[in-house]
Amino acid sequence: DKPLKILEEKTTFKKYWEVSFRTVAHPNGSKVDYQLAGHPPSYHYVVVFPFDTKTNSVTLIREWEQGINEWWWQFPTGGHNPKKSPSVEDSAKLELSEEARLKDGNWINLLEKGSKGVMENSWSRNRFTPYLVIDAKPDLTPKQRDKEEENTIHVHKVKLEVLEFLLRKGRIVPSSGICACMGLQKLREMDILS
Repeated sequence: DKPLKILEEKTTFKKYWEVSFRTVAHPNGSKVDYQLAGHPPSYHYVVVFPFDTKTNSVTLIREWEQGINEWWWQFPTGGHNPKKSPSVEDSAKLELSEEARLKDGNWINLLEKGSKGVMENSWSRNRFTPYLVIDAKPDLTPKQRDKEEENTIHVHKVKLEVLEFLLRKGRIVPSSGICACMGLQKLREMDILS
């Protein structure tokens, strides 16, 4: 299917997030307005599933989520800025260092080659790329966290049973939940998990 024709688009707010209005021509001839949001400059972010084969555990981040004013669980996650990182995978490695204080390991992009990324939701411009990193090691000189993250990010190494429990309870940020499902499937395909 072809995309719908965009008749007009204008940005109404731009800081960390960008909000814009878009007018689209529907196939029946009607014109419909939509409000969109996204994280410039690339509208792309990364989610990293760190798995340790020695302890059969994952590294999760417990982070305060400002929109709902609650503490939730997620994998290391962050935006891709082409000015700071030449590739999406480089951004993933920076986020792993910054948030989880880990580096190196065996990196696997969980999407098929050529994918543009997973759509965040219907009104967002954002897409994300999920990664699995196996047996990352401690980063003794990690990337510095953003100032607002210093007191709102806590790193936890948990058993797979805890990850699965959090998924069933609905306490994992959605993009991390998708990454967890894809990562667990990849670990089974690699005969790391049964």
